[in-house]
Amino acid sequence: MNINDVPQRYRKRIQIDPETGCWLWMGCKSKRGYVYIGFFGRNFLCHRFIFELLIGSVPQGFELHHKCKIRHCVNPDHLDVVTRLQHKTQHHITHCKKGHELTPENTFTWKHVRKCRICKSEARHRTYLKNREKILKKSRVYDRVRYRANPEKFKAYQRNHYWSNVEQHRAKAREYQRRKRCQN
Repeated sequence: MNINDVPQRYRKRIQIDPETGCWLWMGCKSKRGYVYIGFFGRNFLCHRFIFELLIGSVPQGFELHHKCKIRHCVNPDHLDVVTRLQHKTQHHITHCKKGHELTPENTFTWKHVRKCRICKSEARHRTYLKNREKILKKSRVYDRVRYRANPEKFKAYQRNHYWSNVEQHRAKAREYQRRKRCQN
C-alpha cells in the first residue's frame, strides 16, 4: 500500500517511521493509545477509517489487529482482520496491572473480563479498613462481641444497658398491648 493512495486531507496528519514502516497518526491519542477522527459528525478509530478507505469494509464480527503493536499506526499493511477470539489470544495478558500472575487459580471472570483475585481481595480489604468503624458501630453484634472476651464486662454492660431501662421497656410493651386491644 502506498501513502499516496491516502487523500491529501488525511495524509498531512500521517508521519512515516522509516525504521518500522508505520504510518503514525499525529493527532491526539486516547488514554489507551488509539487515535480518532471525526467524519460526518461521528468519531471513528483512525486505523479502521484508513483501512476502510483504502482496502474496504471490515466484515461484521471481525476486528483489526495491529501486527506492529503500535496503536496509532494507520498503515493498512500492518493491520490484520481477525475474529474477536483470535484478537484476544494475540493480546494474551499474563500478569495484572500490579504484577500478579494471572493463573486459572488466581483469576475469575466478571462481565466477560478476567480479574485478579489477589487485587480484588486487596481492594476489598482496603474498603473494609476504610469503613470498619461505620460497619462495626451499625452492627448490633458489635457490643456483644466486644464484651464476650471479658464476661464481667459483658454482665456490667447488660446491667447498665438493658436492666436500667426495664421499666421503660415494660411500659412500652403495655402501651403496645393496649393499642392492639383497642384496634380489635
